[in-house]
Amino acid sequence: MCRECCEYDQIECVCPGKKEVVGYTIPCCRNEENECDSCLIHPGCTIFENCKSCRNGSWGGALDDFYVKGFYCAECRGGWYGGDCMRCGQVLRAPKGQILLESYPLNAHCEWTVHAKPGFIIQLRFVMLSLEFDYMCQYDYVEVRDGDNSDSRIIKRFCGNERPAPIQSTGPSLHILFQSDGSKNFDGFHAIFEEITACSSSPCFHDGTCLLDKTGSYQCACLAGYTGKRCESLVMCKTPGVPAHGMVEGSDLRYGAQVYFRCLPGYSLKGNRVALCQLDGSWTTHDPACVLEEKNCSDPGGPINGYRRTSEGSGLINGRYAKIGTIMSFFCNHSYVLSGNEQRTCQSDGEWSGKQPICIKACREPKISDLVRQRVLPMQVQSRETPLHQLYSAKFSKQKLDSYPTKKPALPFGELPPGYVHLHTQIQYECLSPFYRRLGSSRRTCLKTGKWSGRAPSCIPICGKIENMTAPKTPGTRWPWQAAIYRRTIGLQDSSLHKGTWFLICSGALVNERTVVVAAHCVTDLGKSIVIKAAELKVVLGKFYRDDDRDEKTIQSLRVRDE
Repeated sequence: MCRECCEYDQIECVCPGKKEVVGYTIPCCRNEENECDSCLIHPGCTIFENCKSCRNGSWGGALDDFYVKGFYCAECRGGWYGGDCMRCGQVLRAPKGQILLESYPLNAHCEWTVHAKPGFIIQLRFVMLSLEFDYMCQYDYVEVRDGDNSDSRIIKRFCGNERPAPIQSTGPSLHILFQSDGSKNFDGFHAIFEEITACSSSPCFHDGTCLLDKTGSYQCACLAGYTGKRCESLVMCKTPGVPAHGMVEGSDLRYGAQVYFRCLPGYSLKGNRVALCQLDGSWTTHDPACVLEEKNCSDPGGPINGYRRTSEGSGLINGRYAKIGTIMSFFCNHSYVLSGNEQRTCQSDGEWSGKQPICIKACREPKISDLVRQRVLPMQVQSRETPLHQLYSAKFSKQKLDSYPTKKPALPFGELPPGYVHLHTQIQYECLSPFYRRLGSSRRTCLKTGKWSGRAPSCIPICGKIENMTAPKTPGTRWPWQAAIYRRTIGLQDSSLHKGTWFLICSGALVNERTVVVAAHCVTDLGKSIVIKAAELKVVLGKFYRDDDRDEKTIQSLRVRDE
């Protein structure tokens, strides 16, 4: 800082080339060595290296008291003005012009404001840019703002030597600021400005027409198919909805494009088949629908040895076709059984549900007693060989016969409902217990007539006899006619027995396979004549021990029936 007692001292500089001595007076302060230190920061003679002559101009006659010897700057470099050529920036009002700043000094600060006539905007183009580069442009830079002062909206800040694209204001003015720091100076910059209308730069894309309004702003009249402030967007329609059970053909969604609707097999289109993308982004038709086609089912016919009937209120059309939903039932003639679906329904695809049934000759399974065990024998196929053929075949070895096997006939069998068996089926019968003997046939065959051969079997108890008299007697077969009578504990006074427990009360004797003789007191309560309910009694056959844990597997528990 300078003291109040400043004095002025003459500083001499020599301009390169002309070897002129330039002198000017600046405030200074004496230091400890009695030397005058400058109080003003001047670039001194260093800036002469990039100037045409002294400072930012050329030296002329003595017209300024600032210089002791009467020299002054007669011609300033571009962008600089004043007697010392150190002032820059100004207000510009012209249809076109330029802003030039050459060989800028350190710590320079310049501002320009460009004004255009109402209804016009300003376009600024950089012809040359040579400033100190920095990614943040914080040392030497040019800053352009959209307005007439330093508080207006900033457009961008530039530095380095890469020229930017042309800049346009939104209104009738632009503000340009140049700032340099205390080190490194470059060639500067050169920019050209001119008044233009909002339509001068052809802001409308895709051949849109620019129209000015009274405020100087513009609007774009777009060609068909384009939209947006500058006609930059293509009119597009949203993806059309795909109808259920259908499809959409065509992927172009631009204005004027067409898509086509189609339905899957079995469905027909209801509505327009073609849709067009309109200017407002909508399609010319609503989403069509795919409705199920009504198909008829052909007559499936009735099964051989049977017949069929249709459901009430429906029938065959022209004796050949049935409507959708028609139910057809199938039946077999007497002694035949239906194998397959009893009913079939005409479906929407024109096909019948299920499979066509057939009528098969079969036998109903015979009813047997609970005491009879039955076993279905493997199917036997009758041989078609004649006695002569059998005699001739006996001469061949077993190996030879194996190389010429007899072809077994195909068995025309189908699935039968429960309770039926195929023809030629054989069933073998035997009694469940060794204490019973069988009456009737031991084997029965399903005949071609649908009837069973032989006589229905039954098992009756063997009273007082055992089946094999020569076999040694065993404790379990001494009294095959004896029966054990049990009663269930329901409402009894004896608290030692749990409710629902079976306990032995008496024994009885078999009269036949369904009758047991017992004493009367076994089936009545003490002192009463009313018979105990049948549900509280059961008969156990084949039991030899009172202890239930020692029972054999052959015992049978039978229910008692009320008469």
